[in-house]
Amino acid sequence: ELDEARLFDPCPKLARAAVPVLVLHGARDTIIPAEEARATFAALTTPRRTLVLVPGRDHNDVAHDAAYWNALRDFAASIAPTPT
Repeated sequence: ELDEARLFDPCPKLARAAVPVLVLHGARDTIIPAEEARATFAALTTPRRTLVLVPGRDHNDVAHDAAYWNALRDFAASIAPTPT
């Protein structure tokens, strides 16, 4: 029998990530608790990592907040190649 928690745990894979990572999550998520986002962030070893917990937002309304889009924009800008 497969141990589903171990099989689907992203932390071991994320520990090997060598690319920039954005963990973007609703702070009041009732489906996937914000503590899981914090654990995901803690598992990352890449130096270019960002954690954003959008205050007051749940799982399905997090994208309704400007903070969500600002975090995406800022992260994308931080990893975009600079024009030559």
